[in-house]
Amino acid sequence: MLSKKTLNIVMFVILIAVIITGAFLFFNKASAPTVTNNEIIFYYGQECPHCVKVEEFIKNNNVDAKIKITKKEVWHNQTNATEMIGIANKCGIPTNSVGVPLLWDGAKCYTGDTDIINWLAGKL
Repeated sequence: MLSKKTLNIVMFVILIAVIITGAFLFFNKASAPTVTNNEIIFYYGQECPHCVKVEEFIKNNNVDAKIKITKKEVWHNQTNATEMIGIANKCGIPTNSVGVPLLWDGAKCYTGDTDIINWLAGKL
């Protein structure tokens, strides 16, 4: 029969293993959405002023007529936020540095209004 102390240690190790496994599954469950040529995903926050600048550029330059843009709000949609974190990790962006606006072209991430607008302008 195991002592109470040994039993507590075993239970603690099992608990830590479950937590680590759960975290791994949570952060890796979002597979990268498939995008094709002339298609991008734009992750934004509804109240984000930098995101508004990008959206105004898209609207004022009729960008969405030339490039298929899928917009995903992340501040109020946990599924989209989890997906964005997965995409950012694929791009080498540390989880604690992920923010909006973030654009993904299927291969590379672009962050911040200036970088995104410059990338979009180069595609026009």
